Amino acid sequence: MTSDSQTSLDRFIDSLRKTSVLRMESICQRNGLSLDDQFEVRRVKDHWMAQTLVSGPDLRIIFSIYFNAHDLKIWASQIFSGSPNDIRLTQVHDVAKEFCNLMAGYMKTILDENGVRVGLSLPFLSRGFAQIFSPFQNRTGVYDKVWRIKADESFVTCSISMEIFKNFSFENNDSTSESGEIEFF
Repeated sequence: MTSDSQTSLDRFIDSLRKTSVLRMESICQRNGLSLDDQFEVRRVKDHWMAQTLVSGPDLRIIFSIYFNAHDLKIWASQIFSGSPNDIRLTQVHDVAKEFCNLMAGYMKTILDENGVRVGLSLPFLSRGFAQIFSPFQNRTGVYDKVWRIKADESFVTCSISMEIFKNFSFENNDSTSESGEIEFF
């Protein structure tokens, strides 16, 4: 991969990171969330995991959110108009899956606007412990990025795993990121 292509990929992923904060603030009706890159990336990132797939002939993207139900209850208490203790686990799971939907829709919009055909999967939810069996480090041709969204002492961990099968470039027209051309490879 050339340095220009890596820069374009970095800009695309940075756009996803910034948008993830905005989407989480929107879905939880909560301000004050921020990106956190100062943490140790562990193999098992948290107790729960929700994932969605954005895939087409040119690329495959897996977006994941890893969370602890208590932290997401705190964030979601605003939308359910109650205390975190009153929020059911199924409601927390719905928030996580809807967040995945919003992020997948964002990626699909950018890709579609630039002629990259992709489809979306429905998000699924699972315990986060399956990661113990997945070798996520040093996979050739796969670009992984992990980040946290935090507020006070609570956080969720997000990750993206991207495989690119075809060289392409496109304009990034999204207002939440730096505008300019994005080129993969």
